[in-house]
Amino acid sequence: MGEPAVMSPCPYDEYLRRLAASDERLEYVDGEIFAMAGGTPAHSYVGARVTTLLGVALQGGPCRTFSSDLRVQVQGHRPARRHGDLRPPRGR
Repeated sequence: MGEPAVMSPCPYDEYLRRLAASDERLEYVDGEIFAMAGGTPAHSYVGARVTTLLGVALQGGPCRTFSSDLRVQVQGHRPARRHGDLRPPRGR
């Protein structure tokens, strides 16, 4: 993860406002907003291959794969929104 884009604790609604106005990928963790850097070609290739292979392996079942373009909310005592390299959540 990169350096915080905002150094002091930030309310979650302020994160949502900045996210709506930003062209950058932003993450919110423990009151801090992080600007997410782009990956290398090698990192992108590995992520694409793993997503493809996992997607093929999961075909026909209740699970699906998602790329890092999907922002997810992490459950817990503090709000957090993250972009992961790969998310294979169970379908509902």
